[in-house]
Amino acid sequence: MESFLAELPDWARTLFYVVAVLFAAAVFVHGKFQPSRGKAEPGREHTLEVAGALVDSGSIKMLTAAIEAYTALLIELRQDDVKLRKLGHELVEAMEAQTKELSEIRSEMRVRRNGDR
Repeated sequence: MESFLAELPDWARTLFYVVAVLFAAAVFVHGKFQPSRGKAEPGREHTLEVAGALVDSGSIKMLTAAIEAYTALLIELRQDDVKLRKLGHELVEAMEAQTKELSEIRSEMRVRRNGDR
């Protein structure tokens, strides 16, 4: 597992650790509020106190920068996708015009061939 994490970029490794901590917290909360399998005690209330996690601010800044870069890349790819779709539509329209023109040429040739007889 360590070699796998060593190969990841810093932002991905940080994201992995953040997700691992969140998963552990979710498992803890689920276990804390899961009804006991024995007899329930009447009047007993469940309380949960959530304290702030100790996270390196540099890691958070790195993760934020990575997310912003990824978002910018997605926006750029979306713009490229729009341009490619527009070119595709223009290509289809040009092919339809060529097909129509070829059909007209065929019918003119048919008329000329039938007129020569």
